[in-house]
Amino acid sequence: MYVLTTHLFAMDMEYQVQGAYLYNFMRFITWQNEDKSEILHLCILGNSPFSKKLALFEKESIRKHAIKISYYQQVQDATICHVLYISRSEEAQIKSILSLLSEQEILTVSDIEHFSREGGIIGLFIKNNKVRFDINLTQARKVGLYISSKLLEIAEKIY
Repeated sequence: MYVLTTHLFAMDMEYQVQGAYLYNFMRFITWQNEDKSEILHLCILGNSPFSKKLALFEKESIRKHAIKISYYQQVQDATICHVLYISRSEEAQIKSILSLLSEQEILTVSDIEHFSREGGIIGLFIKNNKVRFDINLTQARKVGLYISSKLLEIAEKIY
C-alpha cells in the first residue's frame, strides 16, 4: 500500500509541475494573432491527468489576456486553442493528431515519449526525478510561434 500511495503521490506531483509549466510556457510564448484574442485558450486533449487543478489559472491573466481552460476528446474540436496539452491517452493516434495540427498556430505540449522529435513543439519528460522539457523550434517557427530566449535557455534540447 505504501509503495502504491508513494507512486500515486509522485504522479500527482509530476502533473502539478507539468501544470505549472503549461502556465509558464504561455508567459514565454507569443502567438502572431495573440492581439486579436481577449482570451488565451489552454486546452487538454484526451484524459486529463490534471483533474480540475488547472482551473486555478482561470483567475490569472497573461499580457492582459484572460485564461480559459477547456477539455476535448476530439482534436478537430480543439482548433481554438493557443496551447494544447495532448494526454498520454492519445498516444496511439499521436501521428495523425500532429499531422492535423502541423499548420495550426497552436503550441502543442505532451509527455508522450519523443513528442517533440515527432513534430510536437514541447515535450515533457522526467530526468533525475525532475520534470524537464525539450523544444522543437523548427515546428514552432513553422506555425508562427515566437519562443522567448529565456525559455530556450532552460530547455534540455532544441530541435
